[in-house]
Amino acid sequence: MPIFMIMKRCREELIEIILELCIEPVSRSKIIDQGNLNFCTVNPYVNRLVSAGLLETFGTCPIAYKTTPKGMETLERIKTSMDLFRPF
Repeated sequence: MPIFMIMKRCREELIEIILELCIEPVSRSKIIDQGNLNFCTVNPYVNRLVSAGLLETFGTCPIAYKTTPKGMETLERIKTSMDLFRPF
């Protein structure tokens, strides 16, 4: 019987995914679909990233999210630090 290992993504990986997807403005549902995430996971992260000034919002229905310059700096730092732990 095969055993499948489910690996949870860490907080930094989730932030990296969201900031990367939002380089161009995207809706929350595209973040969920393209990031292979779920609504319960995305909501608190997107809200926190907006309040921290790492994402900005556009429009009203649907709201689009875009990575800010501060978010781009954060994304680069996360990528640099995560590269130390990724397999070769």
